[in-house]
Amino acid sequence: ATVLADSIVKKAFGRNAKADISKTLSSLVETPLGFEDVKGLKTKKCNTQAVADETHAVSFLKVEAFPSYQNQKIITYTIFNSSFLAGAAHGYEASQYINYDIAGAKVLTPALLFTNIEEVKKTVWNEMLRNENVSPMLLVNEVPHIDNFYVNDYSMTFVYNPYEVAASAAGPVSVTVGAYELKAYLTPYAKQFWK
Repeated sequence: ATVLADSIVKKAFGRNAKADISKTLSSLVETPLGFEDVKGLKTKKCNTQAVADETHAVSFLKVEAFPSYQNQKIITYTIFNSSFLAGAAHGYEASQYINYDIAGAKVLTPALLFTNIEEVKKTVWNEMLRNENVSPMLLVNEVPHIDNFYVNDYSMTFVYNPYEVAASAAGPVSVTVGAYELKAYLTPYAKQFWK
């Protein structure tokens, strides 16, 4: 379960993640969100809604992690981040997913699941191009990664947060691919999850 907890903290806090959750939270309180590389800035707790002025800036971060799917073999956790960095034009929301092999005590990664990651990327890309609501807003010419996904008994859904593959107006882009479409690329280990 330590592998799972560490994975959740890493996905939830990204580059701000430390060795454990208490160190991560302490670091976040000590360093102004969005200004980690700027020396000399201090954070200040406030009990009321703060108003930014010339000497103060307001940032916030909300992180939620919860189980969102489970069958006999896999449990999926959704990690939802909502943030607003001081000086930004608007806030940002992102969802990350961790799929955990209950019996094997492993976090499912593309390397564990697929024999040919490039072919899986092509499959996801082709599905993305078929979506008439998304394809006109694409900012990329190929799928950059396939490591943010969730599963069920019949499919995998690959999720791309705003700006990862498409303009902000497209919102998060989700591409669901049936397990049967990925069958040729599944490792022997992965085949136990989709028979």
